[in-house]
Amino acid sequence: MELLTPEPQAAVGFFQQLLGHDVTEYPQDDGGTYTTLMVAGTEVAGIATVPAAERNLEPGWQVYFGVESVADAVAAARAAGGVVLVEPESGDEAGTIATLADPQGGVFSVLEV
Repeated sequence: MELLTPEPQAAVGFFQQLLGHDVTEYPQDDGGTYTTLMVAGTEVAGIATVPAAERNLEPGWQVYFGVESVADAVAAARAAGGVVLVEPESGDEAGTIATLADPQGGVFSVLEV
């Protein structure tokens, strides 16, 4: 899971106070920070600033599902009535990701694992 928010440090503080999560911070090329919430040494969620270039992404939680093939998952989603919001793209660290909406409007991402 990942939280996109205009105020990531406020969100980090909130979840640390609420749930007691440890955090790890990763500097980003744009000068910002990507923060992960940790449970027992395992990263369980990320918190980041809403990217300015991604105008179609609203602040909120994003759910990721690991799939063997993002291309196959995108094709299956389209065939089942889903909509591709962000076409598959490959990142150096994250791998291939696409963002989809189910026929009821639920937004989620698929990540090639």
